[in-house]
Amino acid sequence: MTTTTTTRSRTAPRQDPVHDVNAIDAILRELELEFPSRPGKRSDLTIGTLTVPVDLTDAMRVPKGGEGEYIDAQLSQLSGKAVRVGEALIAQAFRGDPVAVAWFMSALCLLTSNRESIRRLHGVGPAVARLRDFCVKADCRVAVADPRFPQQVVQVSGWLQAHVLSTIKTLQEEHVQQLDAIYNPGRSPAKGSKFTPPEIGPLKPDVLKVQLVKQLKAVVQGELSQWQTATGAPADARPLEDIRAVANYIQGWMSDRFPVFALASPDSRYHTGFVYGDMIESTLSKVAGYGGQLGWLRNRGDLVGWDEKWGAPYVAANYNPNREADTKLREELLLEMMDDQEFVPDLIKVVRLTASHSPGRVTRIQPFFRIGVSKVDFIWEQVHTLIHEFMHFLTHQNFHDAAKTIGYRQVLDEGVTELIATVYFKLLVDHARADDRVARAVLGDRPFAEPPASLLSPGYGKAGKDAFMLAKITTLGNVQAAYFLGVMPAIGLQ
Repeated sequence: MTTTTTTRSRTAPRQDPVHDVNAIDAILRELELEFPSRPGKRSDLTIGTLTVPVDLTDAMRVPKGGEGEYIDAQLSQLSGKAVRVGEALIAQAFRGDPVAVAWFMSALCLLTSNRESIRRLHGVGPAVARLRDFCVKADCRVAVADPRFPQQVVQVSGWLQAHVLSTIKTLQEEHVQQLDAIYNPGRSPAKGSKFTPPEIGPLKPDVLKVQLVKQLKAVVQGELSQWQTATGAPADARPLEDIRAVANYIQGWMSDRFPVFALASPDSRYHTGFVYGDMIESTLSKVAGYGGQLGWLRNRGDLVGWDEKWGAPYVAANYNPNREADTKLREELLLEMMDDQEFVPDLIKVVRLTASHSPGRVTRIQPFFRIGVSKVDFIWEQVHTLIHEFMHFLTHQNFHDAAKTIGYRQVLDEGVTELIATVYFKLLVDHARADDRVARAVLGDRPFAEPPASLLSPGYGKAGKDAFMLAKITTLGNVQAAYFLGVMPAIGLQ
């Protein structure tokens, strides 16, 4: 009888995981992946040349009831001295709102971890005060968990603005003199000036009266013919809902891709929770009363007055906007036009077909397709107009105020607006060319088509050309710092 012996393989008994060092290490590694040691750490925030490390872990770990103590600790670190205001802030400024408290703590956490940068660029006090005031605006703030949270903190605290201003070109006296010659044509140069602007001779009243009035009437008829058929009926209109959708897209597109200047000011309207599309109305909603008519004539008077395309009546007449007698005569001529009963009805029609912006309230866009222009070309024109009017909405008040102090006001009011609008328009065109989704968003679900070449350079005649010269003398960054942030010395003004 044969005996078969079976040899059983010997396997080491499985150890209790509690005593298995390798198993414990594996579990810990898994836990670390699932629950990172710094759950609030995110990718660095980069806006232009500013890079901000982001780690909100400390704020996330504050136990309930410890919020006041945490706020005190952060403020003490930021200020370099003992601060005891946390509980008062929670009760009074935030009215016990846990969401506002959490937002403020996370914002402080971001500032504290970057406090040297804050101190060097801006100072702690203003940044904290702005964050305190902003965090109670539930309609404006984004949630702490939102990827946009760090960017919003950097913007509304003034941190980004301070960084941007540290990069602005300092102007030399010669630059300031060149700029003054643009702002105030015909004004005598300052004593000791190395730059001599062109002189303007004595006014020729008859030339101004004949040529300016003639060209303004021609502009009115030319404008009217583009929107009104031969029978007097208006052209086909684009639905207002479509125009509003494009306005909203432009607002989001600029915020996402170009936050450096437009959103850098703590006071930017971007931080008020507005919706651009909600502001859009048809130009036909205008009353076009006496003030609106006169304002249109002033605006177009300055446009045709300097523009060679219209014979430059100002140049031909030696018009000097810094001479009171000249501006007085110009105003008298416009008022006389307002008394022309044959002219005024057409003027009213054109005013009601001209895009415009009422500061902070309504943007009126002309909805009718331009006669003799393809629909896609007209939509590109409308996109350009939407950006132009949006720039007006975002203009800093200091910029508006400075424009009132110069003789050639239109170079700031419209020329710089047109320059910046054209820059962003071209960037949007480039994006649409590369991404069909963008093209369809701005062109009304149409595929990309090149815009008219004329839209890729600043309009508004001489004002647009002179705005381009401002940027050449100072840099485009300086121009945007003045326009969006109100830093007027960046373009040679106070």
